[in-house]
Amino acid sequence: MSLEELGSRAVPRNRLIADIFYRMGYVERLGSGIYRMRSAMAAEHLPAPRFLPTVNAFRVELFSSFLTAGLSQEDANICDQLSIKKTATTKQLLSELPLSKATINRRLGKLAKEGWVKIHGSGRGVFYSLDYGPGIIETK
Repeated sequence: MSLEELGSRAVPRNRLIADIFYRMGYVERLGSGIYRMRSAMAAEHLPAPRFLPTVNAFRVELFSSFLTAGLSQEDANICDQLSIKKTATTKQLLSELPLSKATINRRLGKLAKEGWVKIHGSGRGVFYSLDYGPGIIETK
């Protein structure tokens, strides 16, 4: 399974063991853990978990802030604003951050390319949100 597929489909390595754990009540729903993890992070306004491949599995990194996730202070401030507002236009970010329009646009493009931010719409109707993965919407 590729990293892009994580959270989109469930593939137990051992169906017999998965079935036993389900019948014993240790598993609620097969394949719901990554979605729930992403949703929980979004609800707490924290960065999305990062999944890194290993030889036979994958490693999950959780972050306590956008700075600890490795973003610069300016990028972290933009992501913090998006986590609070859920969606924002460049104009809205300009009113909250001491950055120029060109800097915000440049940073948003970089954050989108790196997978931190989603771009919605185009032209004058463009707005931005954090990217937590497929179907994840902040609840708080």
